[in-house]
Order: sequence, then C-alpha cells, then structure tokens
Amino acid sequence: MVLEIYIIPATKDAMKIHKLSHQSIKPYGKLIDRTSAKEQKDGNGWGFVIRVRSKGWRIAYLVLRNRSFKRLECHDSPETFEPVKGRAVIALFTPAAVPGTKLTKKWCQAPKLKMKFFHLNKPIILNKGVWHALYTRTKESHIKIVENSSLRTIKLPGPQN
Repeated sequence: MVLEIYIIPATKDAMKIHKLSHQSIKPYGKLIDRTSAKEQKDGNGWGFVIRVRSKGWRIAYLVLRNRSFKRLECHDSPETFEPVKGRAVIALFTPAAVPGTKLTKKWCQAPKLKMKFFHLNKPIILNKGVWHALYTRTKESHIKIVENSSLRTIKLPGPQN
C-alpha cells in the first residue's frame, strides 16, 4: 500500500514560518536552552533536557542544500536539531492515526495534513513519533543532529513541486 500525502493549508496563515519558543514547540518537543540548567553550588548551571534509555547515541552533521522538502521522516526515539550555519526551516507534523495503513504504529503514525513551520535558529529536541522535514532558505544550512544509534525510521516522499 502506498500512502500519498497532500499538504493543503487549512488557513492562509498555515504557511507562516513561526519563531521557536518554549510554548510553540511544546506539541512537538523542547527547546534546548539554559532553562534546563539549575544553578549549582560552584556557580555553574547544569541540568538534563531529557533522559532516555539507549544503547548509544550518534552525532551527525547535515549540510542541507534542499530548497524544498524532499521527504518526511518519523523516528521511534527523540532527535535533536542544532543549527550551526545558515537559515533552515523545519516543518513539524503532529502524529495522527490513519486506519488501514502500514504506517500506523505505536510510536509513529501517519501525519495529519496540519503542519507548522519554524525558523530553526535555536537547538531543539523532537519527541519520538513527530514527523518532520527540513529545507534551507540560504545556499546551504549546517545542522548538528544527535539521535539514538538504534532508532527506527519511516520515510515518506515530500510534496511534489
């Protein structure tokens, strides 16, 4: 079975690129910033953003040159996106069940048509099961990615131009 996804803006505001904030990212994950760091006796700040059991993690460096979405991805583990250079945009889709598709799994269900675009100008961590896609608004964008070394991924082709 092939699942086709047509992204149809629900409103004229649907294509707006939003600013990342603790509130705006909450349905999809978290900002990685100093709010997790609690003051310590030595004057430094320290804290965990999340804790996840894992057999290991891997660090990747993405040089993104796509000027449009090429595919959507979903993982069974959290994943970070940490901007280094350029102006990238990340589209995030909240999970929703689509009965009868092979994509309907406990950890990663087929995406709704509803999506939200964000300027990827701050480091974020996505919750498992959040569909996402990236493109750059500059010649290229550089992004550090940290993910579970044994994660499972589902990929779908992005919208066709």
